[in-house]
Amino acid sequence: AQREFAAAIRYFQRSLELQPSPGVLVNLGFALQRDGQPEAALQAYALAAQREPTLALAWQKLAGLQEELGQREAALASYRRAVALDPADLKSLGDGLYLRRHLADWEPDEVLAPERLLSALAAAPRSDFSPGLLLSLPEASPAAHLAAGRLFARSQWGALMDGPALAPAAQARRGRLRVGYLSADFQGHAVAYLVTGVLAEHDRAAVEVFTYAYRPAPANDPARAAVVAA
Repeated sequence: AQREFAAAIRYFQRSLELQPSPGVLVNLGFALQRDGQPEAALQAYALAAQREPTLALAWQKLAGLQEELGQREAALASYRRAVALDPADLKSLGDGLYLRRHLADWEPDEVLAPERLLSALAAAPRSDFSPGLLLSLPEASPAAHLAAGRLFARSQWGALMDGPALAPAAQARRGRLRVGYLSADFQGHAVAYLVTGVLAEHDRAAVEVFTYAYRPAPANDPARAAVVAA
């Protein structure tokens, strides 16, 4: 949690020497992955799944890293294993289904199915599934989008949401309306390509436009330059 990955790796390895545990192997794999050692992390996840084949979290972490490394078919199989072991696992359901969409896999699938994800979301008490991924599912209704967003926000930031407001309530003001766009994708990304024309078309006599990028763009990125110009 404090990003001291090298120290975490040492402690997990020492823990494994004292008592080999698939759960500790998963934690070791996560620390290795965060430390920029994907191949070692992959071995740790695979060993955890081998030692305890019913450990859904091991298959979930293995699937995510396999996908990151371009091993997409293997990742899909691992996601299916994770969901079979834990049918309510929103992350495995959602990420596995999202990967199917990327692979243009439109065949019926009893495990990684949109209806199964939406049903699990509707019954879940908390969520670690990014609601934005529902945008790839035409099966998701506007009500499902709203409910998934609320559940995710409450699960991830409940304490912050219960605290005092970070800014005062909006006050009526004269003059031009100020509109701010906040995104991590003001760079070579579909969001930037779609929104650049919108930014340019605002009536500057009525609207003052601001963009806030919370991810740095690559150097000399033409899409970022186009957003700035717009």
